[in-house]
Amino acid sequence: MQIELKVVLTASPELLAALTALAGSRTNTPEAVAPVKKKLAAVPQAATVDAQPSPSIASVEKVQENGTTHTLESLRAIAVPKSKAGKKDEIKAWLSTAGYASLQDLQEKDFNEFYGFIVGL
Repeated sequence: MQIELKVVLTASPELLAALTALAGSRTNTPEAVAPVKKKLAAVPQAATVDAQPSPSIASVEKVQENGTTHTLESLRAIAVPKSKAGKKDEIKAWLSTAGYASLQDLQEKDFNEFYGFIVGL
């Protein structure tokens, strides 16, 4: 497929004279400029996509099968801003009370309880 594009500019003689003076040559008048034909790049073919779910999607489905609606990533997304806002000690205390050294150690069975705690901060 080839597309030809033609652009026509109209300008006053004064403007053309000023542009010609700036260019330093009288060969750049509209009559002297050859039309430009540009070839378009070939359109890439569609790529095939593997239909297997990514591990993160599989882990979300696994968590939802266990009766929770939260993932470690979603809990971390809520906890990090709260920790930076000065609630770090409270978060560490809750994790310690629940028997965890860090948020990374949190088990799926406690996701809903931790969610309730972290939202309440």
